[in-house]
Amino acid sequence: MIFFLSLALAEPLPWAFSAGVHATAVPAEGSILPGFGFQGTMNWRASKVLWPGFQAMIDPFPRTTFAGGPTVRLYLPRSPVWVELLGGVAWEHNIKAQLGGGFGADLLLTQRVGIRVQADWMLLGNQPLALVSVGALLHSAPMRPVEAPSFPVPTVLPASEPPATPAVAPPAAPDPAPSPTPPALPTSEILPAGARLWVPHPVCRWIDASEADLYPGATVRVEAPGYLPASVTLPGSLSLSPAPAQGTLMVVAWPGDRLKVGAVDLRPSADGVAMLSVPVGTIEVEVTGGGRSEILEAAVVNGQATWVRSHPPVPVYVLFELGSAEVGGRQFGRLENLQALAADWHFDIVGSYSSDGNLEQNMILARARAQAVYDLLVRQGFPADHLHILDPLPPTPNTSPDAARSARVIPRRELP
Repeated sequence: MIFFLSLALAEPLPWAFSAGVHATAVPAEGSILPGFGFQGTMNWRASKVLWPGFQAMIDPFPRTTFAGGPTVRLYLPRSPVWVELLGGVAWEHNIKAQLGGGFGADLLLTQRVGIRVQADWMLLGNQPLALVSVGALLHSAPMRPVEAPSFPVPTVLPASEPPATPAVAPPAAPDPAPSPTPPALPTSEILPAGARLWVPHPVCRWIDASEADLYPGATVRVEAPGYLPASVTLPGSLSLSPAPAQGTLMVVAWPGDRLKVGAVDLRPSADGVAMLSVPVGTIEVEVTGGGRSEILEAAVVNGQATWVRSHPPVPVYVLFELGSAEVGGRQFGRLENLQALAADWHFDIVGSYSSDGNLEQNMILARARAQAVYDLLVRQGFPADHLHILDPLPPTPNTSPDAARSARVIPRRELP
């Protein structure tokens, strides 16, 4: 006889430990061996009737045996009876293959405690064994309820003819005391009724709200279109809150820009587009970068995408005195403003010169002006790898005298 005393720790993958005595029939030896052993199991419910898992056993007496492997148990519908298949390996002086199967019944006393009657046939290596066991059973989680069979109440029809002599009626027995009504089990109410529930490991699937009570103790995620998602532990009740009306805001800018929508900071993607879900209504977008800062306004519609486009930055002109490559005091403010609003942009610096005078000296002066702007920005803390000095370009006929005596800081619209 096997005495099962199972203790499962916790879901989602409970394990159990059992110990007891048993009797094993060995047909090849013509003997029945009593003994005792230990057993550990770990299983879960894949469906209402299928319970796959793993089992491990140790029998120190009469022969020291270690065994373990996968097991599958199939419960018959609306019945406490089950059949099982098990396999794996066993060690008894050496390693042997183990294969077997059997049947049994779990006679439940409560949702967690019951009595198990079991018979198994096993092949240990090339030696057949037969085993019969009975014992107590304890589960960490409520086991599958089995409905008791119901039988029709027979109807007694009156006789067609009354008896010749009246029968003496027996004294009336007192009415039996009414049996107490069992308390109702808690149920789940999930609203809206069309919500879907995600049952985590080991089930890992979506179910309808009507199936919630099939998984007591599980913490599930509840979602429904148009509602905010939430979580609940079953059995339990939950009414999802309607999701606020919102739409999608798309901002078309440049990769080096920095965006701020309310309290949210954004960076455009490599193609200069940023997307964000925002509440319905008017909203402002602050765009900073390339030496500019601007506010864009948009009106967001429920369930729709609204896009706005920022304006490109413009070059900053740093003016110089005639024949000079020294940055004047008035130009400091332009460069400080450029640094404050640069964001992640890169800049090209191009010095200018007029068509008057010696061309070679004019180009040297133009390069010196570009270098002076570069040095000043770096001293102010501007990243040196974001600044790029280019060769001077010859002036165009319509270049003004001030533009000819300047260095242009030109924002690059594409990151290097």
